Amino acid sequence: YGWFIRKLGRYVEISSKAIHTCPRCDTVSVKRIGTGSWECRKCSFKFAGGAYVPVTPNLKVALRTIERTMKEA
Repeated sequence: YGWFIRKLGRYVEISSKAIHTCPRCDTVSVKRIGTGSWECRKCSFKFAGGAYVPVTPNLKVALRTIERTMKEA
């Protein structure tokens, strides 16, 4: 395999094993428990997210759009 594929694989591996911020309690304690399954170790909040990151770029766009429409209403 080429260096670019290995670089992308390394990025996916690092981001999936990192500790992320919990959407409920805002602490940095979310770990991946399976493909698309995430759990906060502090408040035990389980939620579905992306396969390798808890918040995907498409979800960020959707949340911004919802927030904008709520302000207009």
